[in-house]
Amino acid sequence: MELLFFINLSCILAKATCMELTVDRIMDSKFLGAPPSKVRWSFDGSKIYFEWRPTGEEKEETFEVPIEGGEPRKLSKEEAKVVPPYDAKYTEDRMYALFVEDDSVYIIDMESGRRRPISETSGKAKDARFLKGDGKAYFTQNDNLFLSSLGEGSLVQVTCFEPRMRRRRISPSSRSGW
Repeated sequence: MELLFFINLSCILAKATCMELTVDRIMDSKFLGAPPSKVRWSFDGSKIYFEWRPTGEEKEETFEVPIEGGEPRKLSKEEAKVVPPYDAKYTEDRMYALFVEDDSVYIIDMESGRRRPISETSGKAKDARFLKGDGKAYFTQNDNLFLSSLGEGSLVQVTCFEPRMRRRRISPSSRSGW
């Protein structure tokens, strides 16, 4: 109760127009927005990228802020596509970023900002990583291992495990009809 009093008092003193605070309003996720998340640096270290849903917005978007500070700027969809996601994997020299998005594997050349797919096949890709000092990346898809040569752009399926057929259990009662 004291907290509401001080909030209302501060609004009066600041001559601001305040809305009435209720439990329902405070519990509404749109009322306060969401804190920034998935914070990451730009390639050249001049900006910080993050995901954020400001107050009143419906969904989280990608924002940037210069390292010197200032107002966060919401990126367009095209700009956000060349920003590596929070969980991207990098080469040792941080020249390339590798990540899975929409079940496909992508790579971004960090200097040029060029983004290209490594795989666009059916099935869920996961566990994308670079091989150390080899110019290659690997990932799994449908329980199989794939290897991509980044220079050549080739993609090789290393393993070929077929999904197991589920055995159907026959109950003793269903055998009696034979």
